[in-house]
Amino acid sequence: MDLLGANKSAFNIMVVDDSEIVREYLIKILDEAGYTGITQATTGAEAIKLLEEDDYHLLLLDIQMPEVDGIETLKRGKQMHPNTQFIIMTAHGSLDTAMEAIDQGAFNYITKPFDDVDFVLSRIQAALERVAIIQYNINMINRLQLVVGKLKRTQKEKDAHKRQDQTEEVVGRLSEIITELQEFRRKTKGV
Repeated sequence: MDLLGANKSAFNIMVVDDSEIVREYLIKILDEAGYTGITQATTGAEAIKLLEEDDYHLLLLDIQMPEVDGIETLKRGKQMHPNTQFIIMTAHGSLDTAMEAIDQGAFNYITKPFDDVDFVLSRIQAALERVAIIQYNINMINRLQLVVGKLKRTQKEKDAHKRQDQTEEVVGRLSEIITELQEFRRKTKGV
C-alpha cells in the first residue's frame, strides 16, 4: 500500500526509549526511509507530556523504562489519542508483556535487537497505513454527514413547499366553496 497517497513527511512519529543508542538508530532508519516528522522521548512520562501537547500518528515505544513503563504510557496515550498507533519494542524474553500491550491497544511489536531493518520498516509502514485508513474513514464519514445534512435540509424545503402547495390548494378550494355558497345564498335569497 502507498499510505493512501500521504507523503511520509506528513506523519508525526515519536521514538520512546531510555536508550540513546536505540533512539538514534531508529531515528536514523526512519530518516533514511524518508520520514521527517520524528520526535524522541527518553521516558514514558516525557512521552505522555509530548502527547498532551501534540498529535502523533505513531509511537515506537519501549516496554521497559524508568518512571512510567511502556504499558502505562500506551494506556494513557490511547486515552488521549485513540487513533494513534503504538508499536511496542521489547527484548526477546518479554513477549508476554508485548502480548499484554497488544491487548491494551498496541498495533504490533518488534523485538530488540533490530536485526532486520526492512522488517522494522514494514511494521512502521503497516501502522501508518492504518493511520491513513482511519483518517480516510473519518474524512468520508464527515463528508457523508455533510451530504446527509444537506439532503435533510433539501427534504425539509421540499416538505415546506409541499405543505405550501397543499395549503394553497385548500385555500383555493375553500375560495371556490365560499363563492358557490355566496352564489347559492344570492339565488336563494329571493325564494
